[in-house]
Amino acid sequence: MRDGGNSRRWLLVLASLTSLVMGGVAVLIGLEAMSWVASGVAAVFGVITASNEIARAGGDGPSDARTGGESSPNRPRRLTGQAWTAVLVGAMAVVFGAAVAFRLIVNPVGSETLTCPKPSDPITQAKVTSASTAAYPDLKIESFVYNVTYNGTDFMHLEATGRITGKVPEDQLLYPFGSADPRTRDAYGNAGVEGLFWGKDELIVPDQNGCWSKPQRRFGGYAGARGLTFYYHLGLVPHSQISCLDKVLSTKDAEDNGVEAADLTRCGVTLLGYAHIPTDPV
Repeated sequence: MRDGGNSRRWLLVLASLTSLVMGGVAVLIGLEAMSWVASGVAAVFGVITASNEIARAGGDGPSDARTGGESSPNRPRRLTGQAWTAVLVGAMAVVFGAAVAFRLIVNPVGSETLTCPKPSDPITQAKVTSASTAAYPDLKIESFVYNVTYNGTDFMHLEATGRITGKVPEDQLLYPFGSADPRTRDAYGNAGVEGLFWGKDELIVPDQNGCWSKPQRRFGGYAGARGLTFYYHLGLVPHSQISCLDKVLSTKDAEDNGVEAADLTRCGVTLLGYAHIPTDPV
């Protein structure tokens, strides 16, 4: 019976340790669902292991040669070294399971707040309008944060960061395209131009978490654009269609008024959506 009890003890210890290791590995490599399961299993085995050993220690006292080999009811059994090991492993498993659960609730794996940069203060979280695309259903604009600085009616400056979900395909490039709400007015009373302009020198390269950033630079296209609400579009451009896009946007009319979305589509551009960037009037 003692051999059977020891075997059961070490099977529980082994199960607790295995679940601990699996949970730890899952947390390190970012497998959130697996870490939940493994840490939960570790906690369950930990409770069973620890409570089993404590219950064994709380049973009849140890046998005594002076009482004919019978246990003394007034002498509770003490935990042996092996039992203490089992209790310690069980306690570790319980604590680990609770810690992982707390970490995933308070700060989920892959949280943007841990991985994505932010522009200089003061920052604004932009409203984002995503476009659903059949070709790239997993690619979406998740967030866009920016800082706009002003100098009277001179050029504004924009610093922006953001995050997309999914990965940019190898045969595609991610670029910004700009437009302005025609219902808004600049510093001189001119309406915004709703045609799309290409940020040809503004290639966006997201990191492995989908985060990207652009340092502060001139914004709005011209001095006096302050007061307009701008739309900062993100679009996929095939490598092979850069020359097509360049040709479409190099005409005098396109340089002044931008182009329509249909013109971009003819060059294989896929728009993923846009961020709203209102600017303060003078």
